[in-house]
Amino acid sequence: MIEITLPWPPAILSANSRANRFERAEAIRMARAHAKYEAHRAGFQHVAFQEGPLGMTLIFHFPDDRHRDADNCLSRMKAALDGLCDALDIDDERLWPITLERGPNVTGGQIVIRIG
Repeated sequence: MIEITLPWPPAILSANSRANRFERAEAIRMARAHAKYEAHRAGFQHVAFQEGPLGMTLIFHFPDDRHRDADNCLSRMKAALDGLCDALDIDDERLWPITLERGPNVTGGQIVIRIG
């Protein structure tokens, strides 16, 4: 199993965002590249996983007590998860089942991702 911590994703990555498509595309590119960089920095490139599905847990440490729904939290993470899959050299369709959890609030917010 691997574990990596990423910063709280910006609101522009939300499915509910009304941002300009070019700004959103840049935010997606940056989130994907940052997640890939963090995985490489942690030494997780090309980890040998078993064949078949890989369970994944996302632990959301919110930056505040505002209400957030689970499907929007997951949608904010799509670009970062794609970047992690790039770094790990795995197909993202293997990430099944996906468990979402809420951890204690953290200043600035963060997401802890466990795969495997």
